[in-house]
Amino acid sequence: MSNIASLDVLLEKNRRWSGVYKFGSPSRFHGFHVLQSHQIQKYEMYHLDKTYEEELFYTLCYFDQVIPYQSLRCSYERTTTGIKLFIHPEDKKFVIYYIALNEEQLITTRDLQVETVMPFLLHGLIHEGEKIFRLCYKHLVKEIPMRYFFDSRRMSSMFDEKSLVGYFHIREHFDKFLVFLGSAVKERSIFASGWRNQSEMQALMKASCNFIYALTKHNTKFGLGSVVCGANSTLAQYALNLVDRVVDGVSFVGVSVVDQTLKCTGDQLMKIYGLIFTNVNYEVFVSISLNNLIESRKADRLREKRIELCKNFNSNVLKKSGRLTKKNKTQLEELKGHYQYMPYRQMNVDSKKETLKGFGLLFLLDGLSLYHCSDELKRKCSVKTSLFTYLKDTIKNGALKHAPLYVPTDDDRASTTCYSDTKYVLPFYDISKQYDLTKVKKYYMKKRSPGGAVRNKFLN
Repeated sequence: MSNIASLDVLLEKNRRWSGVYKFGSPSRFHGFHVLQSHQIQKYEMYHLDKTYEEELFYTLCYFDQVIPYQSLRCSYERTTTGIKLFIHPEDKKFVIYYIALNEEQLITTRDLQVETVMPFLLHGLIHEGEKIFRLCYKHLVKEIPMRYFFDSRRMSSMFDEKSLVGYFHIREHFDKFLVFLGSAVKERSIFASGWRNQSEMQALMKASCNFIYALTKHNTKFGLGSVVCGANSTLAQYALNLVDRVVDGVSFVGVSVVDQTLKCTGDQLMKIYGLIFTNVNYEVFVSISLNNLIESRKADRLREKRIELCKNFNSNVLKKSGRLTKKNKTQLEELKGHYQYMPYRQMNVDSKKETLKGFGLLFLLDGLSLYHCSDELKRKCSVKTSLFTYLKDTIKNGALKHAPLYVPTDDDRASTTCYSDTKYVLPFYDISKQYDLTKVKKYYMKKRSPGGAVRNKFLN
């Protein structure tokens, strides 16, 4: 949903809105307020100062439209000591993910940006429920360099509740794919310094993108239709073995291999993938290449510079960056400390299956971030960054599921903490950065307006 359109739609319905949109340089409208210990109470209740009410009202209205399939489950009441707020934990978590996936940079200067999307995607795609999984999966798809995924009309239709009828199908196949990919990564020791075969890594990345393309399109109303895969001898031989056979109750009648080219339907292709994952057939998986799907765009110099200087806590970068303020350096060191400690914050150890998913997904996300880069930059980044290493160690120690997620807190209201665990923050939408509210009448914040037409449904 558009940041600009949301409140226009909300308030113009009642013809009470006279706010003026503030044109000018882009400004961040979403963020997080750090909570003090006395503000966090039992049963998902929070105690806020009365001065927060207007901002709270607009925040709840905004995210009431953003959260899918239902209204935002929250309410507040005025008390003699302030505002008592309830927000459903699942809805709070969704809103935090929504902001974190769209506001990528925690520290932003001309020279340094610290990437924070990767930890949220690792959590959301492996451990979270339906709504957050869909949100993270949609974000993952945006990172894949395929022509099909760059059509805005198709993107919107792929993920609405009507089109994505195959959610459970997607989740099941995607989980199997991550376990398969994690097994391949682990067996070939990609995290060690031994695997530097760029062509093999590129082939694995391309095959992974092809799978996600086939899985996503297969589960939408567009359908995958007839599929033509450019095949080498490995895939051709594998497909020939499936022709006119029934394997594990699955029929492959109609699959054909002509002139080293595999032709099959979308359903048959997904069944072939299923057999590959079951048999851990790495060579055949890498050899499946759907025709003309991967974008071959020229390397973006700005993107390359950002990748070179982000996703890390490299002290050499800090030394080279003369524009970092003392505050930036303090923030960066604090965040680095959080991530260094993350692998050791174990409560319950993740299962072996979850660990394999984590390895596979971490490799996929890291590969996507470097996909468009020049060979020189890929070689430079072949030694993994500190953040990548902390996440790898967290997965290796089985601590990912219970590892905290960190977000920036609002500098104006935070005391000394620049970044905080998501358990101790409340998300907010800062309408004053986007609209001039000086001429807006505030009676719609009341439980019922004088005419009775407008009601603040969040106020008890």
